[in-house]
Amino acid sequence: MKRTSFHNEVAEEARGKAAPVLCRSLRESSNLDQWHTALVDLHQDIEQQTTERKTALDEEHTRCLEMGEHGKLTYFDARNVYQKWRQGAGRFKQAIDQRLREVKTLRRKRGESKSENETWDLLKRAALLIPKEGDGIDWHERFARIRISET
Repeated sequence: MKRTSFHNEVAEEARGKAAPVLCRSLRESSNLDQWHTALVDLHQDIEQQTTERKTALDEEHTRCLEMGEHGKLTYFDARNVYQKWRQGAGRFKQAIDQRLREVKTLRRKRGESKSENETWDLLKRAALLIPKEGDGIDWHERFARIRISET
């Protein structure tokens, strides 16, 4: 991932080290989409780093096994470094996830919670409820059919 200065600011905010002005700015409705994109990028980046570091630790374990007794100490040191990093990465990931939920809530308040497809589906269902002349079915029965078809 190519990190921009905006990504760096979002990461600092997630760590709780950003200025209050930046925190307010990110939560403005005009910045929600960019903030969401940066959070998703950071989430994917931390997942990728975790995978890469675990793979590197596994390779180090294999290499250290070949070294004998001295290799055990080397591996344990590497494992401790990895575990410490992983704990910090886990806290950072939780902060990112919390902010992703916050973006979702703010978007919902802004009225953007439904995607375009969900909106069209809702409109199609509403059109089925409109009584048509001469079809002999009342709207209560139409609604009951839609509820049954959803389950």
